[in-house]
Amino acid sequence: MMNLRLVKPGSLIDINRLTDLDYIRPERDELAIGALTRHTAAASSPVVAEFCPLMTAAYDHIAHRAVRNRGSVGGNLCHADPSSENPAVAVASGATLVLKSADGERRVAAEDFFLGLYETAAQQNELLTEIRIPKAPAHQGWSFQETSTRKGDFALVGIAATLDCPNGTCTNARIVAVGVGERAMRLDAAEVAITGAVMDDTDLTAAAEAARDSVDPPSDFHADSEFR
Repeated sequence: MMNLRLVKPGSLIDINRLTDLDYIRPERDELAIGALTRHTAAASSPVVAEFCPLMTAAYDHIAHRAVRNRGSVGGNLCHADPSSENPAVAVASGATLVLKSADGERRVAAEDFFLGLYETAAQQNELLTEIRIPKAPAHQGWSFQETSTRKGDFALVGIAATLDCPNGTCTNARIVAVGVGERAMRLDAAEVAITGAVMDDTDLTAAAEAARDSVDPPSDFHADSEFR
């Protein structure tokens, strides 16, 4: 935010030495990621690949090496850039964000955490400490697709999707777009179109058309609304 000249804080608090917030660990049927875990660690973690392969796939598109080495998973989520990949991954994966303050702990579903442009549900006295992601079931399909000006840049438009298809029929879908609004957006119409479908070309085309018709992307100097 400071780099974008959007904020000018009177003071800064360095939390880099809070090593207790830097971890990746499996906890039964959930993946726990400390908020200070660096992108590089998450991208290369076999535990992340096992529990949340969607996140591993998204890291093919996230940032450049220097940013990955310094940036953290939690910081990226709290930044809440509408073109950022990890918010879409968190929502599509059904993640829960753990917030702590002097008053105690609060857990917020990822889809309720992102409120708008650079705006989250975290209160002034709260610190994001952990991201918890349910383990992807064996019958779950997933995909992350993105178009950007250069590899590693923010997405012009991107899609994160998880589909539960235990018997070849989709029983649950979470489809999330970035770069098309002020936050990572679930595409409800596309999810409805594909739930109960057998995943043939007709069903997929219907879902794609529903996704296109449910968004009104902005135009800027990177790309216009029609392109997105």
